Amino acid sequence: MASIETDISATGFQKSIDELIKHRDKLIQNQDKIVSRLVYDGVVMAKGNANAMVLGENTDDAIQGTNGEVNGSEGRIYNNTQGATYAEFGTGIVGSQSPHPALSGWIYDVNEHGEKGWWFPTNDGRYIKKKDKNGQGWGWTKGTASQPFMWETAKRLRAITPDTVSKILKESD
Repeated sequence: MASIETDISATGFQKSIDELIKHRDKLIQNQDKIVSRLVYDGVVMAKGNANAMVLGENTDDAIQGTNGEVNGSEGRIYNNTQGATYAEFGTGIVGSQSPHPALSGWIYDVNEHGEKGWWFPTNDGRYIKKKDKNGQGWGWTKGTASQPFMWETAKRLRAITPDTVSKILKESD
């Protein structure tokens, strides 16, 4: 936003108020476009972050499950897949040693598997360590470190928002 200069007088203050109202009106006229652009950019960033962090078995969930929604001047970027949640926050004893940056008091390794780890059912051939008599595949883990791809996206979006708003407002002139 350009700076507003004023004289210390009633006329000067009124001129500044009029300029602020004009700027506010411009923001209101463009708010849907601003939100849409930020949501689009955020989805692209989140998928890129997930890919760059190499989230192991959770990478596909993190990339494919990341979506955005815009409803007028409100938008959200989300991923409600189980794998993405595991990747974001981490699990088990490994997660407790590398926790999510925004959580305090989060309890890792709730089942107290510790260094022994645990077996989990999977049909993904990359992770099957054994199969039971019914053909069910089983993988083994001690958990995973937090790989906060959505948290990093939120930080980057906060950082680029002022420039995005400025660009959209200039485009609307």
